Amino acid sequence: MSYALDHAIYLRDRLIRSGKFQVMNHTQRIPVVALTIDKSVKRYNEFDVSNKVREKGWILTAYSMPPDAQEVNSLRIVVRPHLNREVCETLANDIEEACEYLEQHGGTATPPKLHEAHKTSAKC
Repeated sequence: MSYALDHAIYLRDRLIRSGKFQVMNHTQRIPVVALTIDKSVKRYNEFDVSNKVREKGWILTAYSMPPDAQEVNSLRIVVRPHLNREVCETLANDIEEACEYLEQHGGTATPPKLHEAHKTSAKC
């Protein structure tokens, strides 16, 4: 698992250096990278990036936060133990290429709507 954590840190740092993302998990204890799109990016969102890299076979989870924070979107990347540095570099390249494409062409994805049951703060 230590290699997976090292690869997650590499991937996180590389994507942050691109200037397109902000990190959500500054302390890296598990091999999961949580990012948001940088506020300077206006033509696409996390859902667009997720959709675009899916064309190359990657599955990156994009989601909105729960009620009262749903304006915050996140892109989550789980770095599995079988992913080596070369594969992480390919993933980073594909994410950066997706961002370049979306910067030129714009994105159209919208976050899913909250279900009625989740719109209240009452607990079951």
